[in-house]
Amino acid sequence: MREYAQALATSKASLEEALTKTDCKAACEAFNAMGTATERLCYTALTDDDQRQCKDAKDQHASERERTEKSCEPCPPPAEKKHRRKHKKS
Repeated sequence: MREYAQALATSKASLEEALTKTDCKAACEAFNAMGTATERLCYTALTDDDQRQCKDAKDQHASERERTEKSCEPCPPPAEKKHRRKHKKS
């Protein structure tokens, strides 16, 4: 959970820097990374505190969408990546 919270903070900082420089490509990459981190954070949320962090992350992402779209055009969705899942041996 902590690693996803850190990824969220890092991508938010990258987004802030990109928007300051009006670098829309980098802003969209950071915005999409923020969305991925939010999804992962929420997927692993088990406790009430985790659920609160999930809601906060979703709210931040929505707010950053508005900011990003004011500075740049709407970002394209992230390219789909194939994820390899580790399966537990039975």
